[in-house]
Amino acid sequence: MDIDIYKACPCQSGKKIKFCCSKDILPDLNQVLTLHRSKQASAALEKLSRLLEKHGPKACLLGLQTHVLLHSREYARAEEVNDQFLQLNPRNPLGYQHKALLCAAEGRAADAVEALQTGLDACTNLEVPVTMATAFRTVGMLLMSQGQVVAGRAHLIFASELKSGEDDVSAQLIMQSFRSPEIPLLLKSEFPVPPPESGGEAWTEKFLNAWKFASVGRWRAARFLAEKLNTAEPGHAEVVYAIAIWSLYLADIARAELAFQEYSELDTLDFDRSVEALATRFAIDDEPITGAYDFVKLTYSLDDVEQLNEKAIASQRLITGSIFSHSFVDPQAPPPQAGFLLLDVDEVRQVADAESAAFPRVIGELLIYGRQTDRDPRVDFFVVRDAEYDQTLTRLHAVLGDTLVERIDEQVVEQISILDHEMSVKWHLPPDMSIEERHAFVQKQRDREYLETFPTIPFRVLNDQTPAEVAKDENGRRNLAALVLMVEQGADALAADGFDFNRLRGQLNVPEPQAVDLESREFDRLSPIEMQRVDFSTLPDESLIKAYVMASSCGNLPILRVAGPVILSRPDMEKYIRFEMILVMLARMCADTDEALELMQKARKHATAAERPIGGLLIDELELRLERNRPEGCQELLRVLQANHLQDPQNQYRLASVLQKFGIMGQDGRMRTAGAGPAEPVAAAAGASEIWTPDGGTDAAGDAEGTSKLWVPE
Repeated sequence: MDIDIYKACPCQSGKKIKFCCSKDILPDLNQVLTLHRSKQASAALEKLSRLLEKHGPKACLLGLQTHVLLHSREYARAEEVNDQFLQLNPRNPLGYQHKALLCAAEGRAADAVEALQTGLDACTNLEVPVTMATAFRTVGMLLMSQGQVVAGRAHLIFASELKSGEDDVSAQLIMQSFRSPEIPLLLKSEFPVPPPESGGEAWTEKFLNAWKFASVGRWRAARFLAEKLNTAEPGHAEVVYAIAIWSLYLADIARAELAFQEYSELDTLDFDRSVEALATRFAIDDEPITGAYDFVKLTYSLDDVEQLNEKAIASQRLITGSIFSHSFVDPQAPPPQAGFLLLDVDEVRQVADAESAAFPRVIGELLIYGRQTDRDPRVDFFVVRDAEYDQTLTRLHAVLGDTLVERIDEQVVEQISILDHEMSVKWHLPPDMSIEERHAFVQKQRDREYLETFPTIPFRVLNDQTPAEVAKDENGRRNLAALVLMVEQGADALAADGFDFNRLRGQLNVPEPQAVDLESREFDRLSPIEMQRVDFSTLPDESLIKAYVMASSCGNLPILRVAGPVILSRPDMEKYIRFEMILVMLARMCADTDEALELMQKARKHATAAERPIGGLLIDELELRLERNRPEGCQELLRVLQANHLQDPQNQYRLASVLQKFGIMGQDGRMRTAGAGPAEPVAAAAGASEIWTPDGGTDAAGDAEGTSKLWVPE
């Protein structure tokens, strides 16, 4: 579409074309835009060069030239032109938009944020051009990619607001940031800063002025006014909190940490809110929470590869597999001939053979390489240099003896957090161990990790003291409570329903979090953490659904576990959400397999009674049975699906995804052969399950008549 004299000038001066720099060259600008839209960048740039020679450095021409160069990825030229634009038009936001995009293209997130804020400061009357949405979205994506989750989300949300909610890309990225299991729940909030409640005090009017700047994305200006107010009148919790949040939006982590620290120390805050603020400070910190161990690769020379392989296969301390080294193997080089995992004790093949339930741990990994064109045979041994490092090497040499001729190289390939290493023991469990037995074992180990191991680890946020040491000091109680809260709200702890962190709090003399009093707090302003401590049985329907939807979007499992049954107890609430979906969600989180399958059956019966499709529910149950190694009934589920529910393309896609996930169907859509014999289980953390096919059987790709069949163990 051509632009006319009544449209805003492309130079973004805020004036219409008839009153601005492009009024005399409007036909030429339309020609340039036509060329650019038809992807004739060279022709558009040539036309712009001629116009600049004829009419001089008009803002509209320089801005459009920068725009075309950016789209052509000619960043060096674009920067030169944009610098000229800014020299001539230092108060024009367009130049700063382009500068932000140029900084983003080079990965300079901090400079891009500053450029955007300067561009916003150049806008008049708090009005922001819609064209800035692209720059905010681009910078938001860059911030996300660099781990600045809150800042990235804030930029994406503002981009979406500028587009009146019609920015699908930003909306998808925002949703992904809430759903990602890698992001701690403490950071899964939009962190809104509400406007101050006017009580006639002078400071609230000053704070309102700052808040108005923040409402149009001018977080730097808003923070400046808030900091000025906080210096003159310290102690207002709303102001200090706003400084922390606006600093987060600006990706200024150092300033945000200071503000959260100040906020947590305010006397007007109750203990729980103070602890959450401090835990948020810990969560945004870029530095590791604990020290680290070296993860090393030790290379040994060999004389006889075959002899080493024979010893490895015969040993009860080595099992075939690979879990550590994938990231450190050169994909361009010849692959290793074999891989083995070193256990600390002999492998246990059956639960009944374990003495006092003592199962082996994986403590290292070997990759065996034969002779190559430019290298002799060798073994790469990957191991963590922890307190057991020397003992691990002794065990390795005890197994392989003199087949390892000489250590010829030692290389540190990675740093592993002490917390991650000590709290994630990799157990190798017997193949005949049931899901229920594995779950019981996991619970027992989790208790040991949190109650015995965790208190002995030095933490940087505790001034390199251990929780057990800090528990003796009353002055360190808040920091210790914040550390426990941060760990409790981590993805691993949330997913593992089984450990009560109040047991750890009791052991460390830390107060338990108190229930939230909704008479003194607004429900809509609760954080995801505070919402866990609400009595959901007392909530009105609207608030209950809000909590459930919020929890579903960000993986707040403690809320889902409690709110789901409350919703099911209120029949009228099915007008908001289908009850079978809640039942499936509860089944997936249920540790007891029999109880989980019972919930799946209830979901199916409920949908049937309501005359709703059940194909998706049958696939949900099939997936759960395969995950938990409970294959009885799988054949019947597949029969019913094939007979009645695969006309729906969505069901076809979901079923194929489930079958491929468990290796029953190949990526080409053909069924795997059932008859390869039981596979050796790969050593994994407790709780993993394996599905094998028994010896014998026929090709499951089809029978003599060509009918597709699926083999599932009964």
